Amino acid sequence: MQVVVTAAGLGKRSGLDGRMRKEMLPIYDCKDGNIVLRPLLEVIISRYRNLGLKDFVLVLSPSDVMTQSYVRDYLDFVTVTFQESARGFGDAVYCARDYISGDFILNCGDGIYCEEAFQKKLIGHRTAGSGHAVLALMGVSNPKRYGVASIREKDGRVFVEDVEEKPEKPKSNLAIMAMYRLPEEIFSVLERSRERKELTPAIQSLIMKGMDVEAIIGESEKWLSVGIASEYVSVLQRSLLFLSPCDS
Repeated sequence: MQVVVTAAGLGKRSGLDGRMRKEMLPIYDCKDGNIVLRPLLEVIISRYRNLGLKDFVLVLSPSDVMTQSYVRDYLDFVTVTFQESARGFGDAVYCARDYISGDFILNCGDGIYCEEAFQKKLIGHRTAGSGHAVLALMGVSNPKRYGVASIREKDGRVFVEDVEEKPEKPKSNLAIMAMYRLPEEIFSVLERSRERKELTPAIQSLIMKGMDVEAIIGESEKWLSVGIASEYVSVLQRSLLFLSPCDS
């Protein structure tokens, strides 16, 4: 299975000046049995690599020379493609279309779930086969800031009934984490968007077409996102707090 990581945004709320992108901000991680600080982007890729995935596509901005240089020097096994203009998260995903065949994992470059077992559950979801989607959800107190999902449970499975991006009147408090297992068909849906391409409406289109979209539910405090400058200290603290023992 392939992994797409999107890291093409300017990150205007991250407090950075645009030369260094938010995906390059460091968090605590384990490497070679030691606690280290390293770029979130590298932690995301290393996490999936530890779980046996080897084929990575990274979507960057052409102007992001710092990240390009880092990837070239330290992550040279990663395929890089570019989002030429900022036309939405869905457009960044769409930019990876020529490199993807079949279902794939999608993870934004500025967020990660602390516990590796959660990513493992997403990759190996028992009902996720070709042509299925799985969303990672978390309960939040301010769902208006997120894409929001409504769910139903049946026979021990959690099905997503609909999704909506930053709704004024959320139908639930379940926010969509920016990590997904998606079918290749998502590219056909995104292609039909004439202007700004967004992922949440594209997923809603799949649901309306009758595709089974399921969910796994995590804890919001274990989702780390470096997108907002005022929350970065908390992200660092939590990355250390929830760090797995460095015993390897």
